[in-house]
Amino acid sequence: MKRTYLSMAIGLALGFSGAAFAGGNSATLTQDGDANSAGLTQNATTNASASISQTGDSNGAGITQSNSVAAMSATVDTIGDNNAATIIQAASEGSSASIIQDALFGTASISQTVATDSIATISQVDQSEGVSATISQTGDLLLASITQSLGFNNLATITQDGDSHSASILQDNSWRSSAAIGQLESGNTAAISQLNMSDDATASISQSGSGNTANIVQNYALENGAAITQSGSGQTANINQGDGLAWADFNEASIVQTGAGHVANVTQLGTGVETSFNVVSIVQGDVANTANVTQTGGAGNIASIFQGTL
Repeated sequence: MKRTYLSMAIGLALGFSGAAFAGGNSATLTQDGDANSAGLTQNATTNASASISQTGDSNGAGITQSNSVAAMSATVDTIGDNNAATIIQAASEGSSASIIQDALFGTASISQTVATDSIATISQVDQSEGVSATISQTGDLLLASITQSLGFNNLATITQDGDSHSASILQDNSWRSSAAIGQLESGNTAAISQLNMSDDATASISQSGSGNTANIVQNYALENGAAITQSGSGQTANINQGDGLAWADFNEASIVQTGAGHVANVTQLGTGVETSFNVVSIVQGDVANTANVTQTGGAGNIASIFQGTL
């Protein structure tokens, strides 16, 4: 029996490929396999192009493009079984969205609303299983990318509202990891990388303001957690857990910055053990603060830095 989310993906497409489109629109739908379902709708659009290609069994894909008089392009390419992919672009001009799935039981969703010149890409490849990726964008000049490779039960979410944001999530050879990026206002950049069996790792970046940069890297990290929250402008925060050479167990890191001009860096290297884990917390208020924490070669370390009045 096909999974229920396959029907949900198709329900989000408001029509089928047999509809007649005006202007220079182009629609292509190809299915090779058993029990695949696909829906494609382009409404009152010009120069829009949508393509769905599925190879495998019990896959579902839906594309909806609406109310744009300029170029829009949406592509879903699925190779595998029991995958679901949905792309919705509404009132969008010059937007592009692409979903590529070579997975089992993968779920991918892209939504761009009133998004001019925005680009969103999701890749679930190399026999990933049970992975989920979601990109939701509202604004102008937004870039978002999620890549899930050789993973199992991973979750990745990017939500952007505003202008000129850039966000990327990479989950490579990672199991049961979760990553979320949320950005507001304008000009913010965020990246999360979960690599090499980052089991049960959790990373979250939330930025509001303008010109902020945040990066989280979890490499050979088991049950780690990392969180970055920035409010203001021109702030930079980096968290690095694990070095790719040894396990980095049970580490936690959190950075909170308000105001402007702050710089905070956290690096945890080496191995923590099951009964004692490293903890880092940095809170900065006011302006022009700089904080750096490095913990390596041990376990059970605790570091906390507080600067300014919040």
